[in-house]
Amino acid sequence: MIGDGTDAMSPDERYEQAALAQLGERRNRPRHFVVLGALALVVALIVTLFAWVSQVRAARELARRENDLTTLAMLTGEWLALSATDESGEDEDRRIVQSRVRELATRAGMTAVPPLAQPRLDTYQNARRARYRYDIRDESLEALMSWVDLMLGEFRGAWVHEIEIKPSGNAWQLQVVFARWEQAST
Repeated sequence: MIGDGTDAMSPDERYEQAALAQLGERRNRPRHFVVLGALALVVALIVTLFAWVSQVRAARELARRENDLTTLAMLTGEWLALSATDESGEDEDRRIVQSRVRELATRAGMTAVPPLAQPRLDTYQNARRARYRYDIRDESLEALMSWVDLMLGEFRGAWVHEIEIKPSGNAWQLQVVFARWEQAST
């Protein structure tokens, strides 16, 4: 009965009852669903971040390749334009003729005669790049520079690959390398 003191629980029994109640409460409120949900959210965020980084890399690569393609199209157009304008015929001697070099030096007003230059050839498939090196000493810098201009005007497709001008006493020392693409001999 209630109130007669026989229904009182000992502290151990109360502790045991509280532990059982707490266990029941844990069973009725499962935390593993919340933990699994949070874990799924973290995994989804990681996958999203990875996908975003991959997309950024792919966009950069695409932009780089588009730039390469644009450059290639531009160079192809230039090459076709140069090929169309180069109707020089197959018999034309595309080499820099040494006697012509000496005539141009005289016309430019140089007192010194350019030495004979042996071409240094770099072959690429059916074409070769010929480089002609000249070391000339003359009193007139204007005559030397005029000669370089005349050389570039006379030999189509030639360009100055290297140039070095130094004063040397009462004269000028010119070291110049002309380069030009030539058809390789077959």
